[in-house]
Amino acid sequence: WLRDAKALYMVIDGQNFSRWAGTLPQTPILWEPNQPYMVSNNASEFQRLVGRAKIVSPNLAEARQIYGNLAAESLVTALLRDGAEIAVVRMGHYGSLVGAKSMKSIARIPAVQVEVTDITGAGNAYNGGFLAGWMKTGDPVQAARYGTVSASFCVESIGIFDPHQPDAEAKRDERLAWLEKQT
Repeated sequence: WLRDAKALYMVIDGQNFSRWAGTLPQTPILWEPNQPYMVSNNASEFQRLVGRAKIVSPNLAEARQIYGNLAAESLVTALLRDGAEIAVVRMGHYGSLVGAKSMKSIARIPAVQVEVTDITGAGNAYNGGFLAGWMKTGDPVQAARYGTVSASFCVESIGIFDPHQPDAEAKRDERLAWLEKQT
């Protein structure tokens, strides 16, 4: 059933990512390396595998475990240098950075300012929204905006967000429009 997927989002270590990427070489994968994997001992393996992902999206702390205490923009550059087609560094309330081999510069996407209740799952929501946005538009910057909007809803509540709430679509569209004016 995965062979029919248009794209996949995977939160896994390098060995399992390598296996899946080899099994599904034509399927675009957004790889979020899982946190236990992102340690300096795995740096060379991670750097070797980055190019097998269509999109790679570590958070700032994880990327620094691999590349050292670099500025966030330098981390995106390093991910692209190591072969990522699209590189995203998620930075929580500082927003995110996205770069792509097809882009002239790195884009900074601010976080949507909301009342934060719980950050659990925000990275997952961001990456799911990013992948959906990228599949819809093919634009890494617009995809990052989608991811940001998705994460903004996640952090406002405990548990799974109900998209059928009154005004959910209007709030989504308002947040996306705000981000489009910012970036």
